Amino acid sequence: MKRHLLFKGIFILLIFNDLHLNLNAQIGYQLVTGAQSMSMGGASVGFQDAQAIFHNPAGLVGVTRQSILLASEIKFGINDLKPIGTAFIVPTQSGVLGFSFQNYTFESYGENKLGVAYARRLSSKFNFGVQLDYLHLKINEYGSTNLLTFEIGCNTLIVKDLVLSAYIYNPLSVRLNEVERTPSVFRLGLNYSLNSKVLVCLETEKDIHFPASFKFGLAYKAVESLTLRCGFRTAPSIFSFGFGYVINQHFTADMALTNHPYLGMSPALCLNYFLGKEKK
Repeated sequence: MKRHLLFKGIFILLIFNDLHLNLNAQIGYQLVTGAQSMSMGGASVGFQDAQAIFHNPAGLVGVTRQSILLASEIKFGINDLKPIGTAFIVPTQSGVLGFSFQNYTFESYGENKLGVAYARRLSSKFNFGVQLDYLHLKINEYGSTNLLTFEIGCNTLIVKDLVLSAYIYNPLSVRLNEVERTPSVFRLGLNYSLNSKVLVCLETEKDIHFPASFKFGLAYKAVESLTLRCGFRTAPSIFSFGFGYVINQHFTADMALTNHPYLGMSPALCLNYFLGKEKK
């Protein structure tokens, strides 16, 4: 029975490998995408809100209240492929602190990621952030391993309404074992606010082992409490859409749905609870 489960897990991982999502690339990197990012084709390196903790720690400077985040998704509609993530974000006088935990487990395979992030606004046009990560990987009958790495990012205002963002995950490419190293991932993106209602996001992502992926996202604030989103990404080609809804001054919800050309739909949900009153 154990051997059957292991083979099933390896089979799923081989599918991911064919789709440029190999085992190594998944170790610690975006175990949870977040519904806001997923709905915009993954073009999220420039986010400056609580969900930035999954994409670029520099974006946490946009958080003005203590925030509790809960995110999950069901990859390709398979209940066994259901990563979850939680985060607690605390603004302080010297910067913003973020604490996150992500889990991705199915049958004979499991990953955990514990992150501690710090973001600071260095000037009116430049934000900087860094996150330290502790990773735990386990494959039944093959044992487990622990890794330490970090991620770093920044946002800079080029001109009015145009923000350039850069991010690196695992820049030192830490060793997985005596033979293999975990890959580094680089992301570069532009966010442009056409007006107070429309946001356009462009991004490229490069895993050192695979071709670059290009992403496009569009967000439209239909009314004050409702934002509609859609997106597209390449390698593989995936369309996505979703929405964000402000329930009240303390609670927001984001939902998303992506469509993979071969593996089907992936729904996602992210809930955000804010403590205290927003600082002006």
